[in-house]
Amino acid sequence: MKKYFDIYPNVFIPSIILILAFVITAIFGGPGVLEFFNRAATAITTSTGWLFIIGVNFFVVVCIWLAFSKYGKIKLGGKGAKPDFKLFSWFSMLFSAGMGIGLLYFSVSEPITHFSTHPLPTATVADQAIQALNFTYLHYGLHAWGIYCIVGLALAYFAFNKNLPFSLRS
Repeated sequence: MKKYFDIYPNVFIPSIILILAFVITAIFGGPGVLEFFNRAATAITTSTGWLFIIGVNFFVVVCIWLAFSKYGKIKLGGKGAKPDFKLFSWFSMLFSAGMGIGLLYFSVSEPITHFSTHPLPTATVADQAIQALNFTYLHYGLHAWGIYCIVGLALAYFAFNKNLPFSLRS
């Protein structure tokens, strides 16, 4: 029988214990647990929001640097590799896989959610609408693609050029 994946006990067992602890606590912990998780999420996002913004901008800058540096010339699959798809087909698949469901499902609800839960209630309605659209553009624009590209390129490079498994540990 062919083995489709390997389980690494040093990673799997602590991870499953931690996940089960969170899930069981969330299910049986009562309303106090919800309050705790809400406060923790608020504390993390308000105190480290700047770090998220710097991190996402870093991904975009690294993508641009990779594209125009000598590393942008590296072929995925090795020196003699030929693409399986034409450029337009490849971009279409990339766009639909990365953004398709998000745009179909959240294209209307996300700006409305950001608008209705605006952090500055004293702002004008026009300012709230503009800010809501800005958040949506951040989530679906160049910055989101920067994150996708860095992770995808790292996985693809090590899988196709170094023959390592498609895994973050590679």
